[in-house]
Amino acid sequence: MQTRPAAQEIESLVHDYGNLVFHTVFAMTGDWDLSQDLTQETFLSALRAIDAAREASGPHFHARGWLMRIALNTVRMQRRRNALYRQVPFSQVQSEGDEEAPADSDRAQMYASPVQPAGYGARMPADPADVIPEREAVRRALAGVPETLRVPLLLSIVGGFSISEIAGILQLR
Repeated sequence: MQTRPAAQEIESLVHDYGNLVFHTVFAMTGDWDLSQDLTQETFLSALRAIDAAREASGPHFHARGWLMRIALNTVRMQRRRNALYRQVPFSQVQSEGDEEAPADSDRAQMYASPVQPAGYGARMPADPADVIPEREAVRRALAGVPETLRVPLLLSIVGGFSISEIAGILQLR
């Protein structure tokens, strides 16, 4: 059986599963920009590993589950990196001896968008104020669920995976 080159296969996976990967990562991180970066990292890792994964699995290769496993591991690795490094938001950085910097950084916050930008096919309602309370309520509810339950919930609801597929993705079999 002749397979497509890895780059074409990944392009197809981005088209088929880009939304799924992004929304799952976003539900785990709650950060739009970070989710975009981690989604790109997921597909870059997939590009590097797809030939070996296809060869190892043979005819039993399931790209969707394999890709979700990479996405979950990418989020976990990011969390480990964050635990090692203290990150300071740019808005809090000030020059030595510059007593007015906090006022300047407050001014920068005035121009920040209060709503995440539309992307990956998401449609924004006519009035973004209608969506903010709902999005925040979902985010808070998900944050209250332990990760051991949150990940399977996301894979089931957002990804549409079956229980046996989730077990495979999380390597619980």
